[in-house]
Amino acid sequence: MDGILYNSGAIPGTQLASLTSIGPVYFGVLSGIAAPFNGKLDKIKVWNGARNDTQIRQDMYRTESSATTDLTLYLPLDEGTGQTPADNGNAPANTVTLGATAAAEASDPTWSVSGATAVPRQAIKFDGLDEFGQTSAPDPVLNATDLSIEFWLKHTGGGNEQIVLKQGSAANNQQLTVGFKSSIHANPNAFFISFFGNELVGPGGLLDVNWHHYAATYNRTTGERKLYKDGFVIAEDISPATLNSSGTMYLASLDGTQNFVNAYMDELRVWTSVRTEAQILENINGSVNSNESGLYAHYRFDQTPDVSQTDLHDFTSNAFTLALSNMEGDLDFTTEEPFNQWVGGVSSDISNAQNWGNLSVPTVTSSVGFNAIPSLGNLPSLTGSMNWFNATITTPGITSTTGMTVAGNLLGTTLPLNLSGSNIAIGQFGKLVESGSGILSNGTIMTSSFLIAPSSVNVGNFGMTITSAANLGPTMVQRSHFGWPLGAATGIKRFFKANPAANSGLNATLVFHYDETELNGNVEADLKLLKSTDNGITWRYIPFTHNTVNNTFTVTGGRYSGDVHCFWLCSSRNYPDISKCERAVHFNNTQHKLDCKWWDAIFQFKSSDI
Repeated sequence: MDGILYNSGAIPGTQLASLTSIGPVYFGVLSGIAAPFNGKLDKIKVWNGARNDTQIRQDMYRTESSATTDLTLYLPLDEGTGQTPADNGNAPANTVTLGATAAAEASDPTWSVSGATAVPRQAIKFDGLDEFGQTSAPDPVLNATDLSIEFWLKHTGGGNEQIVLKQGSAANNQQLTVGFKSSIHANPNAFFISFFGNELVGPGGLLDVNWHHYAATYNRTTGERKLYKDGFVIAEDISPATLNSSGTMYLASLDGTQNFVNAYMDELRVWTSVRTEAQILENINGSVNSNESGLYAHYRFDQTPDVSQTDLHDFTSNAFTLALSNMEGDLDFTTEEPFNQWVGGVSSDISNAQNWGNLSVPTVTSSVGFNAIPSLGNLPSLTGSMNWFNATITTPGITSTTGMTVAGNLLGTTLPLNLSGSNIAIGQFGKLVESGSGILSNGTIMTSSFLIAPSSVNVGNFGMTITSAANLGPTMVQRSHFGWPLGAATGIKRFFKANPAANSGLNATLVFHYDETELNGNVEADLKLLKSTDNGITWRYIPFTHNTVNNTFTVTGGRYSGDVHCFWLCSSRNYPDISKCERAVHFNNTQHKLDCKWWDAIFQFKSSDI
């Protein structure tokens, strides 16, 4: 089981003779009718030869091909339909049928969602004292292509600078290191990538003991480097020199003698390509098949605890095995849950553990993924209690009908999540991460942040950027997605509401971002910016700068953004020309103001706007 021999007794001599059986091979039944199996089978491999424990561990998650040596029969069972599963083993291919014949019969096995390789089963724990791994020749070549390195990690202690992955010698641009700065540096516990003497460091903070996904990317041609935390870019730069590392690749230590990692780790992937934001989001809360284009090395750490576990296996065809040192194989492979992926095996009910890859219902500390749902899987019905740490949604057609709380990041690609009028609450330090167009429709997302003299602060990454020399204090920001009615017209399908504790004399500069998919019939070039301080009963036209390339509206200081507590939306309906107000004004000596009235009472223009 998982490469562990549990029956260590001697094999009787009568079982050592050569196997001479011929005829059909049956799966799930004995001789066609007897001893039927009640369960699921997936990824069936039949080898021409005895596999040892090392080979079993290397291959149990690997996607094979017809070129794999001694693979007599290989049934990936990925079709999901039909009566003849493909044999991808060595030629000639075997003919395989569901049931006794290729004809559909009531007694045939049925296709079902597996989830067998969808999520992590184990994680590895490094003690921060002396445990590490290293490759042997031929070592990975990381100095000739673009590069992306991603992994899940959960800190369990501070200490010195901790190195997750390292290759090369201690000379400028000759050494690749990826890891975390420690409390003795300016940025405690800060994620970084370094080429030695040339590093990019993300923001630091207090020790965070939650599971997080980290990714570092490097474009060898342009020099661009980016650091991601839970799918959000936290730092980027242009490297002034090219990486030229080589030699042994170390895991969880600088060189096997220092800078050891004190953390749980899972799903380490090394790519010889620059992973885009969309690609990172697609697989952040799910496993990969190990045969994806550009995937150079893949370590799942899904090894059953046992004293014989002395290696970490790369499930790509490159097979860069990491030899472990000073590890306790029976203790250091432990059951952890960095993420949980929806597979929809039995229904649409998110409270049913059988629908999740980990066979457990996610909790408030879980990062969940609704992505790459197979054709046989049921789409989730997002209703009831939904309180997660991170959530990724990249599959179309998902609808939420009740409120959702995400303490960390909500991530998604171009296909919107229909909120059905419900709300999503994001934690104070969480982010909305959208790759491409907006990912929300028909609802509201909200968060709060404590703003002290904010400088271009995009609260929650919602798309409303605030700059002010004043202290706004606790500030609630909402982004809603539906067209606000404006008489005979409507606004675009995105508007903002801000509610700072301090709301006077802010002299703020505000930038509002929108997406062209949200225009809702409005002509983009004719869009105007409107403001309401009474929850949308009346609206005021606000002078603005409109950038149709970047899809932004900017309000710069002065009386128009002296207060931020209001609704802000855009519409292209025809508004009265304020410059023509002089033809219909009445000067009120008592109130010292100009009164202007138009035919549409929903719009209120004051002389202060002239």
